[in-house]
Amino acid sequence: MTQQDFQLKWPEAERVRIGSRVLQDYRAALSDHNQRINKWREYARRWLGSADVPVQGEEAASNVPVPYIRWNVLTKWAKEMDALFGDDAQIVAVPVGPSDYRKDKKISRYMTWRVFNSMKLTSRFCEFVLRKLVFGRSVAYSPWKRDTFEVLNPQRDYQPEEVVDYEGADFEPLWPDDFIVPCEEVRTLHEFSFCIRRYRTRPDDLLRGEKEGRYQGIEKNWQQILNLAQRGMQRGEGEEIKLESDAAEGLQYETPLSSGEWVTVLEWYGRWRPLKKGPRGGMPDASEWDTTRRDMMQREFVVRYIVDLNLVIGIQNLQELYPTQ
Repeated sequence: MTQQDFQLKWPEAERVRIGSRVLQDYRAALSDHNQRINKWREYARRWLGSADVPVQGEEAASNVPVPYIRWNVLTKWAKEMDALFGDDAQIVAVPVGPSDYRKDKKISRYMTWRVFNSMKLTSRFCEFVLRKLVFGRSVAYSPWKRDTFEVLNPQRDYQPEEVVDYEGADFEPLWPDDFIVPCEEVRTLHEFSFCIRRYRTRPDDLLRGEKEGRYQGIEKNWQQILNLAQRGMQRGEGEEIKLESDAAEGLQYETPLSSGEWVTVLEWYGRWRPLKKGPRGGMPDASEWDTTRRDMMQREFVVRYIVDLNLVIGIQNLQELYPTQ
């Protein structure tokens, strides 16, 4: 195992078993939260100002709604954003030790440039706060991001050379549809039995991610993934809020004709009892509740799963990814 490759090479039976667990948790959570999703869909409809279907006899009457909800939301949104990113907004570093007083100004200027100019956080944080006001909560995904592009180097016979465009923290606001959690009474998302982030990516990104250690089995199942990606960016189960936005924009994401290559992936963060390890490589297979062949204590894993192919494309131990947390 290299420093950047933390993929667990589990037996095929174990991969199928945990893939079934991800699919079961996904569908069960959507069913438990169906009522709240429908409520959020109504919130989105009111925010977008979608007109209702006219009743019989009033087809020719005006049905333009008064944007009272939008006015109130925009007023609250403007106050919050002005308080956070008003005129001459900057980040101030607070010295902790005696030696920090000599470099606090330099750190403050660097972090201000990093957040506002390098990350370009302002517009995405505006989107984050707006969804909080509309739906009552907002979730953002903040991974470590590395964007690159290739240029032809004339000094090396015009061979492609990779250039890093951005490397650092990212901030991606999520739709309420794309963050799925179980029906449990907790205080923070870390206390949930599992949580799922749904995202769409291109086959080329999956192939590139396998080389970086984030995925596995991409080249092995490349033809299946490529055939699936030709369907385009289709809306699926549990995306009612996005469908409401699509209807307001006049788009047909359910059956698009002009979409490119896209694949929907479920990123499952949850607890699982792994198979016991033995002198000959460990147990090949066991029931999920068979504690004679599995560890008694659960461990936290991140599993990436393609629903349409019933295919697990990544298994990693969070303790190995984040050993100090």
